[in-house]
Amino acid sequence: MKSNIMVLLLGTALSASISCFAIEQEIDLTTDNFNVFTHLADKYIATHIKLQPFIKKSTFGMSYTSFDENVFPKVGFIGYQYTDSHEKDSLVKLQLFKSAKGWAVVNILDNDKIDKANPTYTYKTDHVRNKQSGKVKVATAQESEAWFNQQGIIHNVRSTSISCYVTKDSSKASCHTIYGLKDDGKVSCFSKSYLMAREQDIWKMIKEINYDQKVSYSSGELKVIKPFSKRCS
Repeated sequence: MKSNIMVLLLGTALSASISCFAIEQEIDLTTDNFNVFTHLADKYIATHIKLQPFIKKSTFGMSYTSFDENVFPKVGFIGYQYTDSHEKDSLVKLQLFKSAKGWAVVNILDNDKIDKANPTYTYKTDHVRNKQSGKVKVATAQESEAWFNQQGIIHNVRSTSISCYVTKDSSKASCHTIYGLKDDGKVSCFSKSYLMAREQDIWKMIKEINYDQKVSYSSGELKVIKPFSKRCS
């Protein structure tokens, strides 16, 4: 009887080990899959962050950016919202980077920061307009981040996306930040738009513009267009 029990226990333990091994094997860190993001984030948080008691957990703002259709490098972001018994939220914001070895968590952001304004990687290119497009997107994100903090809404921002249209000579750009703002339990889409200008290779905000305005490719003058629909992840 004892022998049968030992065999049964050994079989159960072996089965559990194989099952755990199979689960680990299913996580391919080189795939562009948000399951990879949550897997890495959960491991990082368990190791590096002491959480306060919470009753609900959810993700927000998950995204990644590719450069010239490359398999790597890529950058990514995942946010976690932890809600306690008093309906108060605490946030964890993580930045990821994809190398030849796959995805990894590389930075934790302060709660008053957004990932687009604090890049962990700068893509190098000889194409002048693409290079300046990358720079002006960061400058726009930094303008938006500062405005979020000035307005006291940064803690409720759940997603951000930046788009910029750069002139032929890369001297001006019309840029739009679309952000998801949590209010009364729901996330709604809003936008903040700027006319940006380059001075000695530094992009600065000239003025705020409307979401339906865009610079002319050749002249840099603002014109009214039919804007894209606002979408928040």
